[in-house]
Amino acid sequence: MALGRWPLLALAAACRAKRLTFAGQTLLREQQDAFFHDLVRLDASAHAHVFDVGANSGQFVEEFMWRLRKHCLRVRRRGAPPPPPGVHCGRRVHLYMVEPQQQFHAALLRLAQKWNGTLVPRAAWREDGAVRFAAAETYNSQRARIVGHAAGRRGVRERLVPAVDLGALLLRTVRRGDVAFFKLDIEGGEYELLPHLVVSGALCRAQHLLLEWHLRGIPAAERLAGVAMKLALPMLLARGCPGRTPNATLLNEEFRESNFNRPIPGLIEEAARSVGNRTVRGDLGRVGIEYEFRVNVLRSPQGRAPIQFTLVNGA
Repeated sequence: MALGRWPLLALAAACRAKRLTFAGQTLLREQQDAFFHDLVRLDASAHAHVFDVGANSGQFVEEFMWRLRKHCLRVRRRGAPPPPPGVHCGRRVHLYMVEPQQQFHAALLRLAQKWNGTLVPRAAWREDGAVRFAAAETYNSQRARIVGHAAGRRGVRERLVPAVDLGALLLRTVRRGDVAFFKLDIEGGEYELLPHLVVSGALCRAQHLLLEWHLRGIPAAERLAGVAMKLALPMLLARGCPGRTPNATLLNEEFRESNFNRPIPGLIEEAARSVGNRTVRGDLGRVGIEYEFRVNVLRSPQGRAPIQFTLVNGA
């Protein structure tokens, strides 16, 4: 197998811990509660699924499963016998942790045994096979970051890791009528993987989506399309997934260090098309950013409006 044939995913240690804002923590709890609500009301023949794609050390899924267990204890009938392993709120819950990095496998296997789950020791990708990882030789963090095409850089070690077609895995395991919680944190690979999951219909099988975006993990020339993908995803799911439940949820996590202060070529030009001849002022609330955007529409020397014309691909 030729090494150069496979896409390159490069890893490096994260600079500092990621922390959700208080509002973000509240939204995350509300999303998990929505999944728990669906689980309790699930048809007796249906199953529930939890996917942690990019599980790393398993911290997220451990906290998630403990919250699920506490919730089910609260709603369990008094005097009912303890549930068998893997059963929560009277329903079978299938847990899948997808993580290719070997340094996390021992901890994830312990979690799989504890929660009757399954470790998928592969990289989430568009097809089965392998992907090429470039990991920093000094890497010792519990968090990894895709840093772009790092081939040939000093201090970077390349290796092939097995990959799994995540769309096929979802379609194979989650049946229509099941309920699924799907968390995706693959450090920039989401821009490659999500189109495949949408087109294949696999993402329609997950009612509750928690997606972490990493704008700095892709080349600057692709960032405008990446932002458009994030903004278009709710509409694509709502209109492209027949029978999607009204209480389906989608949360976008955007940590400042991964998404802010990243140039997005073409973004200002697109905004200028819509603002018109005026000044727009505002702020981004808790983010702490105030902005002022001014556009002067060019007119002819006689003051007449520009001639009407049609653009083809923006030209």
